[in-house]
Amino acid sequence: MTKSAQQTAKQPAQVTFPKYFPSGVPPKEAKDASGEFYRLTKAKPPGKDCFLNMHDENPKRMSRFKGLSLKCCYGVSMYTEEQSLINAFDKFPEGVGERFIAKGTLDPSDGLMLKTGAPDSTHFTIWLGVDAEIHKKFSCIRGLVK
Repeated sequence: MTKSAQQTAKQPAQVTFPKYFPSGVPPKEAKDASGEFYRLTKAKPPGKDCFLNMHDENPKRMSRFKGLSLKCCYGVSMYTEEQSLINAFDKFPEGVGERFIAKGTLDPSDGLMLKTGAPDSTHFTIWLGVDAEIHKKFSCIRGLVK
């Protein structure tokens, strides 16, 4: 099946994924994006740069990943519970500086999602469509400093 056929089978025609996504990204198990999510951002209000995937932000880091973990590098990490996001931030090194918790609601026009991480985790990977203006759907609800 070609990449465009995969997209047509999985997602309404209005969602197109970046051309640099390799075959199998997003994975076939991914579902339509929907629901309320939390994301750690560097800016208030959040901008487009707050929702970059690893490929766009720091592609050199991708060399250490394989399989599903590598596919997730093309998506954006989000959580369905605020406390889970805070727990993840607590693992950041000291001196990382100020970050913000942004909250927003996704719908199928934004892309595809898959629950990733530990079975008891609220972590999701979201593969965003090229036309998604996800930053406009999120608002910062509070700051964090480390």
